[in-house]
Amino acid sequence: MNATIFLVVLLINYAAASTGSVHIRGRLLCNGRPYAREKIQIWEKNFALADTMLIHAVTDNDGYFDLQGSITETMMSPLLYAYFVNYYLRPPRN
Repeated sequence: MNATIFLVVLLINYAAASTGSVHIRGRLLCNGRPYAREKIQIWEKNFALADTMLIHAVTDNDGYFDLQGSITETMMSPLLYAYFVNYYLRPPRN
């Protein structure tokens, strides 16, 4: 009896699941030049716990990147975002 009730609850949660998918590609530039070997990450925003990193990659020598990721949530629709760090260095003044 307990196994049947657990299975029904599990199926209801699975039926209410939402999937979030993202595909980003582009070119990262800094001061008009390709930003090579920079980390690009896709994260899922969690409101109660720490955010979850789904996938990561590094730009190629010309600054290009291509990332795809997806996640299925049972409680709410997933919120995905891309993250990269760009330490902008200003050119010296003359």
